[in-house]
Amino acid sequence: MGTWGYGNLENDAAADWLFEWQEIKTSGFVEGTLDELLENTSSPEADLCQEALAAAEVVAVWNGKPAPDFDKEALPVAQAVDVDEDELEELKQKAKSVITVISGDSELMELWDESNETAEWRSTLKNLVTRLS
Repeated sequence: MGTWGYGNLENDAAADWLFEWQEIKTSGFVEGTLDELLENTSSPEADLCQEALAAAEVVAVWNGKPAPDFDKEALPVAQAVDVDEDELEELKQKAKSVITVISGDSELMELWDESNETAEWRSTLKNLVTRLS
């Protein structure tokens, strides 16, 4: 799975996505990633799930509640993007919907179930939902 921790940014797919996003620096790229997962809700692939969780973490930054382990180089980039209040509310709702899909029937959920560390990972997802509120 290319994962080194429970955090939503502690995996190869999320790290690659975050690197690509730093080149683009738009809310549209974040929204596009969230939308892609929401259009593929029938057992989405693990990489797409990890990318969508990375996008949700960027939304949490815009909500003023970044993860403690958010990439220190990417944090000021994310904080510099201007997102208006209405757009932020829409993105927060999409991010929460993404978490619901992923924590249900997804390949990523299956992989975490196989690892016997599902509780720790679900705790990370709950923390993200809190930071999106």
